[in-house]
Amino acid sequence: MRFIIIALMILTTMCCASATEITWTLEDCKDTYVNPNKPNTSYENSPLLYLGRTDIYLSFDPDDLLGFPNEDELDTAILVFNCISMKGTPRNVQVKHIGGNWDEDITWNTRPIDGELYYTTSEYPEVGDWEVNITEVVKRLYDGGCGVLIRKADEGVWCSRLGSSESITPPKVRVLYYPNHIENVSIGNIKASFK
Repeated sequence: MRFIIIALMILTTMCCASATEITWTLEDCKDTYVNPNKPNTSYENSPLLYLGRTDIYLSFDPDDLLGFPNEDELDTAILVFNCISMKGTPRNVQVKHIGGNWDEDITWNTRPIDGELYYTTSEYPEVGDWEVNITEVVKRLYDGGCGVLIRKADEGVWCSRLGSSESITPPKVRVLYYPNHIENVSIGNIKASFK
C-alpha cells in the first residue's frame, strides 16, 4: 500500500509539473501606435507599428482565443512581434500597463493615461522575431485590463517597424501553462482523478 501511495504522489507531481506551450496569432487584436509629431492622426488601420518616436498600444481578450488557459494555469505569456526593419541604436524599451480604456482610433492627443510600469528591457527589436514578456499584463486582461503600452525609454533616435494585426505577419502571443485538470490516472487497480 505504501508503494501505491508513493507512486501516486510521484505521478501527481509529474502530471502537474508538465507544461504546455501554445501560440496564437493575433489577427483580431486591438493594436495601433500614436505619434507626438502628428498628435491628431490615427493609425488604426496601419499594417505597421512604429516604435521609437512613437508608442505602441495592444490589447486582446483571452476569451476570444480558443483554448487559452485559465488564469490559475498561466505561467508565462510572451508577445512576439515580427520586426521588419530597424534604424538607429536603441538602448531601452519600457513595457507598461495601459491606464484606461481605449479605442483603436486613438491619437497622441486622445491616448489613455500611462499605467503602471511593468519593466524596462534592453532587449530591443531587431529584424526578425522580437519577444516581449507580458505575463503580468495578461493576468490583468482576465480581469478586464486594458492591454500593454510599449515605448522607448531613452533619448536616442531610432525606429523599428513591426507587423501589426493588419499585416501579413501579425503579432502572436505564446503562453506556457500548467493544466490543472487531469483525469483518469490509474496505477494497478487504483484509479484517481486530479483537479
